[in-house]
Amino acid sequence: MAGARARLVVVVVSVAMVVLAAVVRHAAATGGMGVARTPTGAPLPQAQYEVAVAASGRAAGLPKRFMVNETFPDCLPPVLNQGGCGSCWAFAASEVLSARTCIYAGEKVVLSPQALVSCDDVLKCEMGVLGGRAWHDLTKHGIPTLECVPYVSGDGKVPACPTQCSAPGVAWKTYAAANYTHVGSFIDPASHIAAIKRAIMGGPVDVTFNVFAKFQEYPAGGVVFDGCHLSDGGRFTGMHSVMIVGWDDDMMGHGPAWLVQNSWGEAWPATTPMGGPAGHFWIKAGVDCAGIESMVYAGFPATA
Repeated sequence: MAGARARLVVVVVSVAMVVLAAVVRHAAATGGMGVARTPTGAPLPQAQYEVAVAASGRAAGLPKRFMVNETFPDCLPPVLNQGGCGSCWAFAASEVLSARTCIYAGEKVVLSPQALVSCDDVLKCEMGVLGGRAWHDLTKHGIPTLECVPYVSGDGKVPACPTQCSAPGVAWKTYAAANYTHVGSFIDPASHIAAIKRAIMGGPVDVTFNVFAKFQEYPAGGVVFDGCHLSDGGRFTGMHSVMIVGWDDDMMGHGPAWLVQNSWGEAWPATTPMGGPAGHFWIKAGVDCAGIESMVYAGFPATA
């Protein structure tokens, strides 16, 4: 997982390659990794994929623009800062569950990414886990609020798994996910994008994408990030989990884009992009840019 800007490379390359190889093998068997496929399994030509995606909203009766914060006011957690710890996976999952707890259970909370990091038995700040594992933990154990267990691993140090609140006077209470699912279908590209959009209409979703060097310069290359591959994005620097909070099928004339909430604080990016608040970025939608449409997860709170 990617850390904050100066520590984006937080994966051990040899281990990361093993993980990626496993993902690729699984994707090859299931038609995944964002490759649009026909029902027979043959890849769709890119032009056909883009045409199908352009029609996805019309076919599904979806709006051209949707923002979670406009439909569910005050349910999105604030932009947080993971600091120098590869804990993006914990931020993305805990933030999505926070928002969905507000939406479906009517309880406004900001849940603790620290609890996920501290109770993780993999590599904590040094590598982390992919979204599916984070959601598995949320269904099995749940996590307390950020007020109860504040985030302290910005310096890369991880305290023990908490069993009580570190903040005085705050009662221990955990929030769990009732379930979670991978969102989308790789059989048809139009239905895949439509499925992601439908999921977002019920609350933000947790996604993981490949970070290329060009991303560090955002938004210098344009308000909608489009460095989708090694060929146009530059050197691969890691993987990063974030939260998609909306979309616009024609973002100020730049084409379809996802609005994404990052976990690098409100001071990132240095220049706030047009049409998006501080701590957010726009990324090209409908073409699995940097793999952002391949690993999409959503779940519902157990308290709903």
